[in-house]
Amino acid sequence: MIEFFPSKIYSIKLEKDSGTSLMRLKENTLKKDHLSTELTEKRFIGRVGESDFKIISSVVGKGAFCVLQGNIDASTGSGTVSIAIHKAFRTLISKWCLLPFSIVVFCLFKGNWSSAFSLLAFVLIIRFIIIEILFKTLSRNSLDELVKVLGVAYLAEEEAE
Repeated sequence: MIEFFPSKIYSIKLEKDSGTSLMRLKENTLKKDHLSTELTEKRFIGRVGESDFKIISSVVGKGAFCVLQGNIDASTGSGTVSIAIHKAFRTLISKWCLLPFSIVVFCLFKGNWSSAFSLLAFVLIIRFIIIEILFKTLSRNSLDELVKVLGVAYLAEEEAE
């Protein structure tokens, strides 16, 4: 099944012990419970715990689009990282797509098929081109930065269920 908002899950294996890696991540993260962009010298914004984290990139203008959430098993040095579109952006995009979709329904009732198909094409372009390109680009940039900070030796995308 295709979901409206893309997401990815990765398996990771750290080069060093999890304590060292998470300490480096903590040093590079501006501690903040609310995931919103802020000018900072740190690479990430968010929360880093003893074995888990929930962060966004600190790049102003595009860093908050993707949320990286992960867990690391201290005994094995392996874990998972999930990347999803930030809740605020999901809400905004949903509203942008809901209005044209509701107009499509109205146009279909009025018998204006060409307008209905044009607006439906607009919604599909937003989802399958714009959101997909933004997610792939911005999630990859954030993941690359996380890999550098954590010192990841192994990274593999998990298969979708």
